[in-house]
Amino acid sequence: MNKDIEVMKQNYAKMIVIKGVNITPGQCLGIKTSHATYPFASLIAKEAYNAGAKFVKIEIDDLTLLSKRIETQNDEDLAFIPQYETVADGEMINDEWAYIRIDNTDERHVLKDIDSSKLAYYSKNMNTFHKEMRIARMNSEVSWCVVCVPSDNWAKQILNSHSTENDLWHFLAPILHLDQEDPIQALEGHNKAIERRAKALNALH
Repeated sequence: MNKDIEVMKQNYAKMIVIKGVNITPGQCLGIKTSHATYPFASLIAKEAYNAGAKFVKIEIDDLTLLSKRIETQNDEDLAFIPQYETVADGEMINDEWAYIRIDNTDERHVLKDIDSSKLAYYSKNMNTFHKEMRIARMNSEVSWCVVCVPSDNWAKQILNSHSTENDLWHFLAPILHLDQEDPIQALEGHNKAIERRAKALNALH
């Protein structure tokens, strides 16, 4: 069973690289991940290099540390964002970096008890600071993708308190076509079937 899980992870990572952001040779990739999903982010990075990526950067999304920052800082300090991030955003947009965010389902609960007004203030500042990057992604000027990856904590939230990461992998496998011999080909076939049905329905009007 563990071998099956490892194959699923490998296939999922490859699917994200090829179908999620469509990495092309010479392209750079940024990945944002939690501590819990770092091993999977590393799998994605390796698949990106297999696909010809020039450079892959992995950034840690630490919600526990963010919670402590919001708890202890005043508004002035909370608004601080180092200027090098503006330079980085500009370079990533100009050089058409792809971007993958692995949603931090493992630590999301740590933010539920913090001051909601301070969290909103922090989020607003971040959105304003990274406005150009956000616009570039929304306008499809850069390829981007948000994914979720099974973990023990998320399995307990989605299934039941006794569920494990492996249980969630097996639950999601048929949804993501990871139970197929060639998941990417299966996904493409599924998408084509949806397109055919959509055309047939539109033709009725």
